[in-house]
Amino acid sequence: MSVYVVTPAGKQLMPTSEYRARKLLKSGKAVIFEYRPFTIMLTRVVSENVQTTNCQFDMIQDEKKHQDNRQKMYHARRKRRRYRKPKFDNRKTSYK
Repeated sequence: MSVYVVTPAGKQLMPTSEYRARKLLKSGKAVIFEYRPFTIMLTRVVSENVQTTNCQFDMIQDEKKHQDNRQKMYHARRKRRRYRKPKFDNRKTSYK
């Protein structure tokens, strides 16, 4: 997971790894800027050379349908297990 980094002036820099962020926080070279999303702010001025990033997010358009299909398949797998005892047929009923 990436941790966002901000300069003391508030300009965004490239994200860093959790490991490097932890080291910066312990050594005092950075402080926590925000918790959601977790962002650290460097305490000293650094060069503001930033790489360009190309991000592409492919989202599932029919997420509800996908989740319903997964649930159906899960229940179908559960029903195919013949070695299990029936869930409610193993109880005795006494009518008095």
